[in-house]
Parts: sequence; C-alpha cells; structure tokens
Amino acid sequence: NAEYMGRAAVGSALSAPELNSGSLSVAGSAQTRTIKAVYERDDIRLELTITLPDAYPLRGVEISPGGMVRGISQAQWRRVILSLTTMLGVRIARLPEVITYWHQSVSRRFEGVEECPICYAVLHATNHQLPKMRCATCSHHFHAACL
Repeated sequence: NAEYMGRAAVGSALSAPELNSGSLSVAGSAQTRTIKAVYERDDIRLELTITLPDAYPLRGVEISPGGMVRGISQAQWRRVILSLTTMLGVRIARLPEVITYWHQSVSRRFEGVEECPICYAVLHATNHQLPKMRCATCSHHFHAACL
C-alpha cells in the first residue's frame, strides 16, 4: 500500500544515524510523512521540508524551504530544490542520502567552494564530486561529469 511506503520511507530516514550531526538536525513524523532538516552555522539557518504524498512513490515528493532563506539567493535555492527533487524522482538516492547531499552541498557553499557554472551545484548530483576542472579562459571550476 502506498501510504505504508511513505511512512516506512520517512521512518527509515529519521532513524539514519548520520543525519543528526554538528550543523545538521533532522526531525519529522512518519504519520504526517514529513521530514524537516535544519542547517545552522554561525548566523545562517536554512530549513528544508520534505513531504511525501499519500500516493508515494507513485506521486513525486514535495520539497520546500522552511521559513526564511538567508545566506543563499532564491535562484540558487530553486536550483537546489530542483536537483533534490530530481534525485528522488528518478531514484538516484533515498531520503537519507538526499538530506546528506543537501547538507554537504550547503556546507561547501558556505566554505567558499564555487558552484559549477553548468549544473549550478557545488556537489555533482550523481558522483558527489566538487568542481575541480579549471577553465584556462574563464577561471571557473567545473565538474568533470558536466564537461
């Protein structure tokens, strides 16, 4: 039954030990099929809310920012949400992996790592690599997989 699948997915994500560490805290409810991830660093606070529909996995997951978005532009935030939705939609990753990817990506962004000008992500969606290939003309760094 689809309702059970959504609750089981949320339950397994909430029990993942790697999700509550340092600057990341994750909470949620299997009953409401909602997960809330919070990234806090210095004066920056970003929230991510993942809601699984009643018909999960037949319908797509809803990902939205929780509260105000500070420290990251609206355009960058939309790209992050799109990449996370895509990862879940095409089954590249499960919920705990997507939350971990989001945490690592946001952490790297605030550490000063540039995003790739092709995919607009700090970490590549499939291989989780940082942009390492430097262009001699424009001096930007790109993911090898994007080139």
